[in-house]
Amino acid sequence: MKNIATLINLICLMSYPVYANSRTDALKQLMDMSLEELGMLEVEVQTVAKTAQKLSDIPASVYVLSGERIARSGVRTIPEALKLVPGLRVSKFSETEWYVSARGFHGGLYNKLLVLIDGRTVYSPVYGGVYWPGIDYLLADIDRIEVLRGPSGSIWGGNAVNGVVNIITKRAESTLSSLVEGNYSNKQDYELGVRQGFSISEETQGRVFYKQKSNRSDLSYDSETWLNQTGGVLFAHSEENRDITFRAGANQYGYQRDWYYWNGNQWGPKELDVQATSAFGQLQYAQYLVEGVKWESSLWFDYNKDNAKDAPGKYTTLDLDTNYFDYSDSETQWQVGAGARFIKLDFSGAQLSEWDENNVDILYRVYDVRRAHEQIFNAYGQIDKQWRENFSTTLGVKAEYFSQTSALEISPQLRAMYSFSESQQIWAGVGRAVVAPSYIDSNSYFVYYDATPKQVVVYPSDQLKTESVVSYELGYRITYHPQISLDMTAYYSQHDNVVMVDSFDAGDIINAFTTDDYQGTSHGVELAAEWCVRGDTRVYAAYSYLHLNLDWQGGDYSNGASALWASIEQQHLLSLQLLWDINKQLQWDSTIYYQHWENKNISLDDVVTLDMRLSWQYAPSYPKVEAVVQNLGGVGSADDLNTLSRFKSEQIHYLRLSYEF
Repeated sequence: MKNIATLINLICLMSYPVYANSRTDALKQLMDMSLEELGMLEVEVQTVAKTAQKLSDIPASVYVLSGERIARSGVRTIPEALKLVPGLRVSKFSETEWYVSARGFHGGLYNKLLVLIDGRTVYSPVYGGVYWPGIDYLLADIDRIEVLRGPSGSIWGGNAVNGVVNIITKRAESTLSSLVEGNYSNKQDYELGVRQGFSISEETQGRVFYKQKSNRSDLSYDSETWLNQTGGVLFAHSEENRDITFRAGANQYGYQRDWYYWNGNQWGPKELDVQATSAFGQLQYAQYLVEGVKWESSLWFDYNKDNAKDAPGKYTTLDLDTNYFDYSDSETQWQVGAGARFIKLDFSGAQLSEWDENNVDILYRVYDVRRAHEQIFNAYGQIDKQWRENFSTTLGVKAEYFSQTSALEISPQLRAMYSFSESQQIWAGVGRAVVAPSYIDSNSYFVYYDATPKQVVVYPSDQLKTESVVSYELGYRITYHPQISLDMTAYYSQHDNVVMVDSFDAGDIINAFTTDDYQGTSHGVELAAEWCVRGDTRVYAAYSYLHLNLDWQGGDYSNGASALWASIEQQHLLSLQLLWDINKQLQWDSTIYYQHWENKNISLDDVVTLDMRLSWQYAPSYPKVEAVVQNLGGVGSADDLNTLSRFKSEQIHYLRLSYEF
């Protein structure tokens, strides 16, 4: 009840500029609106169909988070920004490690969300998810983040089970200037970033950037400090009928900390040096053949190396993707595509056969395979049919072959939309998507010591089947005038072959087994709203509700325990963001976050937090100064079951200085 009262008070505080100095001149109000506000109906996204579409024409649950909102939210990482998206749950395992999920199954090994940066997949084949500490960029150069919720297997394939997050950076011609920025917090964390744009010719532009940050993993005690470095380059060449884009970049992060190991007789300390390195190159080519007809191809590779005790290994990925779009007919539009991905994995530095009982770390992972090669092949087709002026359908299917499981998976989708007017639509859809087992699930042994302390051994399974989901969705979208928009989605999903880990207490040791003996159902509601109160004041709201029920199907190496803690009785997530331009120099922004989570056995305390940002810039050509306060009201709270025992949120103040010239 106390947190509910706090939430009400914070909403009242945020509402002050909405009603202060109210204007009645409708014409003046319209003239003061930004291009973003005037173009609510004209927002384009490219994640749904791999090509640009008007948001109002899309029969799917899609959300666009603009670069301006990211910058004005005061966040310093990409996962933090995703807290503004309806249906996404974001929590901290530490100040440097994040969990991001959609529609249930929240956790560090979450594998049901496909994440891309400019169309390049950034998931790890080692554990099937995204390791967020290695995903970084200059936030000032992010154009927008598009989030497609629900299964998207017919276009994107594996891992697009509960959603797709596509981080889209700014075009080269939009960043021809120089940028220098930095911030420093009351916890002695810092960030530094530089970017230089350039123009080689009228058709060719580019940029290069570098970012470095230092963060402690836990602010409440003297913990290890993570150093993260990211850099990259972009070249873009554009002609009348073709575009060529090249990107390359690298990321490195690491930390040193005290560690403990068993030498055969007793526990002893030692220093642990963790380093992770990644690098990528990406080439994209688009050829405009005739009006409305386009051919696109993409080739990218990445290399990743990590010596962390919980996920050691090296892997290299090569991906080729090609797509053909024919939108020349206004009534019938279609696209086809195919792709291949080749993955080489090396686990030779963490072998089960080389395990030494006289040198046992307090936590470690070893593999029963030294090296592995994986191939994924896919082909898809999709057709959009405009049957009448106000009624359209989308039919698509993707066939995908996974060499790891020798399985051919079919992911179809069918969607329909009825438009009452240009500003009001209703849509419905059904789709299927799959995710293949990761090498952590199928080939690794994870050993750690719990608080008892007992040794816990997590065993893999090489008999895992492909996880799948079938979702049914119903949505409604409306824009009132050019000032208010509302987007609502309801869904029901069926989950098969859900991978879980069940534990069996054997006295001095706990044996845990990886199993896919679970099925489940989930349903929920997701709401998003925008309100342009005046030309200088905007409010964005996002809310989601989720219920998840997981059922044990019986098995020799499972006991049904995972169904108890993975099921969710109710989950409520709310964000409310206010952007207020006080005058041409001053901005005051604030964001409220609210979380309520409970299952049959345990519930977390409600979490209500407030972030605030004050920005001053004398003129666009002058430096900008920003003061940010994060986590007001949330000190000492835990937003996830995995953090209850060790990590508590702290209030953070930081000052940011940036100069673009």
